[in-house]
Amino acid sequence: MKKILSVILFATFLMTNVNAQKEISIPGELNNNSIYVNAGYLFVYATLNVNYERIIKQHIWNKNISSFGRVGVGVFENWGGDGGYTMVQIGLLTGENNHHLEISAGFSLDVPRIGWSDEPLGHPFAGNIGWRFQKPDKNLIIRSGFGVPEGIYFGIGVSF
Repeated sequence: MKKILSVILFATFLMTNVNAQKEISIPGELNNNSIYVNAGYLFVYATLNVNYERIIKQHIWNKNISSFGRVGVGVFENWGGDGGYTMVQIGLLTGENNHHLEISAGFSLDVPRIGWSDEPLGHPFAGNIGWRFQKPDKNLIIRSGFGVPEGIYFGIGVSF
């Protein structure tokens, strides 16, 4: 009986002394270059633009935060006419796996104008906040959100 109790006690101490290893999750890398098309609408005008985006740095502060730069050209149409614009932005992309929050700010050149007057529509600033679906190491990008000068937009593109 003492031997059985000793074996059970020894096995119990042996099992509690097992060391486990923590599995470290390394997030996947996003592709560095992206090209996408956005279509947007905001009350009195509609926009269509094409953007090129380059990831500047991934995993800032060892988190799932990436910085990027973006250049875009677009056209707009409203009840008074149409025109074009160019925008330059820098921003942050956060989130894990497939879903990301993106925030950017910059400048809009050739500010969209409304009607026949020379008054610009808004300010010469560009920016957006939105959601992005992009799997790490995959090519498809789907975007939606609110931006200036894009308005409420939806976009689709590829990364490489």
